[in-house]
Amino acid sequence: MRDGSGASVALLARIAGRAAGAARLVAPDDGTVRASISVFVPRRDAGILETMLIKAVETEARARWRVAIRAVSLHRPDPDGDAIPTASGDGSVPRDPQARALAESGYTLHHVERHATAESTAEHLAAEWLKTLAA
Repeated sequence: MRDGSGASVALLARIAGRAAGAARLVAPDDGTVRASISVFVPRRDAGILETMLIKAVETEARARWRVAIRAVSLHRPDPDGDAIPTASGDGSVPRDPQARALAESGYTLHHVERHATAESTAEHLAAEWLKTLAA
């Protein structure tokens, strides 16, 4: 696309014909080699599907000559569970399957943005997630 919006690619993973997860690539048409990816798997398991989606969306990014990739993700709070800290130590996310899959794929946590409980409706979080992904 040459209208400045760039490429947006959505991938859907299916198991037995049913949607099981999704990934999205946003690659701005601004002359850079950067892109943002996101992965969403509603059913939490061992992280295998997350890893497969990460690899698939990275392949899409590389096909568009994107080599600087930023992952944007949502995590459910788990105050008593194990966490992955940011590189600066000023935040963390739960060590859930998605966080583990991103870490095992070479991603480093740099920034954590928290949303107040009153703002935690699915619609609000989805809208915030899409804004962050496109930024």
